[in-house]
Amino acid sequence: MWSVTAGNIMTNIPAQVRAVIEVDLPRPRHVEDITESDTANGIKMKALSLLHEEAMKSFARGSKAAADFIDAYARRMAKD
Repeated sequence: MWSVTAGNIMTNIPAQVRAVIEVDLPRPRHVEDITESDTANGIKMKALSLLHEEAMKSFARGSKAAADFIDAYARRMAKD
């Protein structure tokens, strides 16, 4: 995401653009600038929050993709 100037967050169903998140970080972008920047962390938190909301909608609907994810996660956690 850090090589783009904007990122699209899509809705669950139907797939539509829910939000366009501007990535207004100075260039060139270095790892240190991204990991230590309050602005970069704010962008990441906004994107993750929106993605989490859409994932929860999918889980609430009981979609096959959500069931597959939960099953795979449970198997992975059982290995640890």
